[in-house]
Amino acid sequence: MPQDVPQVEQVGGPAAPGAAASASAVQPAATVDAHIPSAGPVAKTYYSQLVELATQAGFVASYIPTMIGSAAGYFVHGPPVRTWPLNFHLVWTFVRTWMSSQNNAGNIEKAQRSMMKPGVLPKTGRFEIVEVPRAKAAVDFMLAHSSAAPPEASEIGTTFTAEWVWHESSLDEGFVVYMLHGGGYFLGSAQFSRPIAYKLAKLGRAKTFGINYRLAPPSAFPCAVIDAISGYLYLLDKGIDPSRIVFDGESAGGGLAASTLLAIRDMGLPLPTGAVLMSPWVDLSHSFPSFELNGNTDYLPARMKHPALGDNVHFYAPNSELKNQFVSPFWASTLEGLPSMLVQVGSAERLFDEGVAFGAKVADAFPREQTDGKQRFVRIEIYEGQVHVFQIFNFLDAARCAFNRAGQFILQVTGREPMVETSSKVVIDHTGQIVETTGLKAKL
Repeated sequence: MPQDVPQVEQVGGPAAPGAAASASAVQPAATVDAHIPSAGPVAKTYYSQLVELATQAGFVASYIPTMIGSAAGYFVHGPPVRTWPLNFHLVWTFVRTWMSSQNNAGNIEKAQRSMMKPGVLPKTGRFEIVEVPRAKAAVDFMLAHSSAAPPEASEIGTTFTAEWVWHESSLDEGFVVYMLHGGGYFLGSAQFSRPIAYKLAKLGRAKTFGINYRLAPPSAFPCAVIDAISGYLYLLDKGIDPSRIVFDGESAGGGLAASTLLAIRDMGLPLPTGAVLMSPWVDLSHSFPSFELNGNTDYLPARMKHPALGDNVHFYAPNSELKNQFVSPFWASTLEGLPSMLVQVGSAERLFDEGVAFGAKVADAFPREQTDGKQRFVRIEIYEGQVHVFQIFNFLDAARCAFNRAGQFILQVTGREPMVETSSKVVIDHTGQIVETTGLKAKL
């Protein structure tokens, strides 16, 4: 392991036995309303979602022997993490098995199609789809900061879809959570992530704005960052105050959010007031110990083995770019100037170390005396025994706790709740109870 990678202490013991541009550069699409939409259709019903799931019965049936074996193992040997309930252990087994099966071309294409389907919203949920133009300022900046950009990275003026999601009654007008979905940069979509968007919209009393950035393959780095910058410029062009915008991203979306923050900082644009990063993927070089040490407790596979990769580790970027700060934000030469940040990680996930280290590095870059009148802080939340993006498993106490605290953070950094915090690391157990809180230093 490189010597310049900080050592991050594992929390709660072993997880398992043995183991300069302006917003005016964007020309809004003619079909887009001039401001944040205030009405929209109700999303798909639970009934229609169940019908779709029923059509996949054959797929689920193929996993029955694995699930039976997993249940037996739970009672004979115990779960990989002692606090896991049986229902989560079975879900973990299913997801882990599914993830490991995505190493051939047919399965990846099928997974990409399935994760383009819209997620379900309750009756109080609303959404609206819009078109966002790719900004020349974003293209020019990112082409100057990448050495192996694919041809489609130079596209200017073409559009991509994005969607607003909100709760019909829990809303303070003018506040936006800018969401960047996860999926390893080759899976996922804004519509698939609607349930997460809705939950954050409700808890943060805001409208979420999620984009369908280009995915690899074939649209590798820097396409996703170009689209993410363009989405932010779109919000500024609509007159949204940056002090009312909070970034959000889970997994690769968390890494993309951090990369986008670095880009808009270096472009001289006004930054948003905060960012929520859930299990952020901020080191694509896999330099931290937990990537290997937590292999027995996380559902993420160690590495892709797809034939299309060749010698590369990832679809998203060639090996030569893995420590580019806009691919792996942890390796940025400086993290100065970033906004307040909430980083949530699970102690049983592969990306545990890099999430903690990134949050600490951001906090260390804050000046001890913040003379611009803005109070900034980083809160690193470590959830004991939890896996990668555990927040999506909403039957877990820890997941509900994490979402509630994310909502509180959004309200704090947008000035709608008192913000009395200093940078800290908070350890939270599987029931959602705080176990320990320690301070994080700011630089001298």
